[in-house]
Amino acid sequence: MEGEKPNLEKYSCPNPKCPDFGVFGGGNLVLHAPYGTQRTYLLRCKTCGRTFSVLRGTPFFKLRTPKDTVIKAFWQISEGYSFRKTARDLGVSEDSITRWTNRACEHVDFLTQYLEELGWEEARITALWFYIKKRRKV
Repeated sequence: MEGEKPNLEKYSCPNPKCPDFGVFGGGNLVLHAPYGTQRTYLLRCKTCGRTFSVLRGTPFFKLRTPKDTVIKAFWQISEGYSFRKTARDLGVSEDSITRWTNRACEHVDFLTQYLEELGWEEARITALWFYIKKRRKV
């Protein structure tokens, strides 16, 4: 959720030159500051000094749309709604829905795990990926 303090154990330094690169729960990360309208947190690596967003490497990175809206869009798509109907219901453009699903395809593993943590059933997640895959082929 936006504005929620992140669990630092789930993150590692993204700087490949840092000795703590890829080390999860190494104690090298600290909360730096929240930013943006969604109050997303920045983390800072004490080892190399690099600052990065908790959303880096996810389909939500650099999105201005709240995560909840994107998740609602994915929920409707998994229900079989068209991109056009979903866009109309959420008050966004159909192009936005297309961009979100393209981003989702670049982060399948992350998004699948994230949706499972939100309590989505496996059948719903499968339906989402099936619909996106079908639409991309067209």
